[in-house]
Amino acid sequence: MANTAPIEVANPHTNLLYHMLSPRGKSSLCFCGKDVDDFLTEYEHFAGHANLTDEKKCEEIRIYFSKREKRVLDVLEGYQRGDWSRLKSELKSLYTLSAERKTYQPRNIQRFITKKRNISKLVHFDTYRREFLVITTSLETRNALSGYNRDDYFWSGIQPMSLRDILENELRNKDLWTDLTLPPSMNQVIETATKFLNRDTYQP
Repeated sequence: MANTAPIEVANPHTNLLYHMLSPRGKSSLCFCGKDVDDFLTEYEHFAGHANLTDEKKCEEIRIYFSKREKRVLDVLEGYQRGDWSRLKSELKSLYTLSAERKTYQPRNIQRFITKKRNISKLVHFDTYRREFLVITTSLETRNALSGYNRDDYFWSGIQPMSLRDILENELRNKDLWTDLTLPPSMNQVIETATKFLNRDTYQP
């Protein structure tokens, strides 16, 4: 009598990562802030064999990032939008500039946050955020910047003060900044500022 048991058909969507390296294996693929071009080349090689779409590449790349670099990845626009081309460009710009072209010192970030700037539009804030990350990524790669100082510097560099006051109210009203003895989380500030500045053109 013929076997009538149903045949299980593999779902190609659930097997997209079959050919991807495990981030915990001996031949693990891991990005720790250095050699970004080599990492991206290797990641795209395995992503191609796994038939990942560009959007899926953005989603899955996070598991190959160290804990420290995930904080950088999470605030990049290309990652948030699932735009692979933009994400690659952002990663190369950040990590090539900071880790390979110039070694920044703590005094560089201290000078950067004291520069006069008038953040009145989202594009101004995005520029500030990218320039800030270029410097701090270099420092964090060498363990020369703590999470506390990163958050403190990012908050202190936001100008004008009237915008910072508005963001403080937004953060506190949403219980995103409850311990006022600590600076607000950079990621929470970025999310709040992006929503606020994207809602309307800010007039100081």
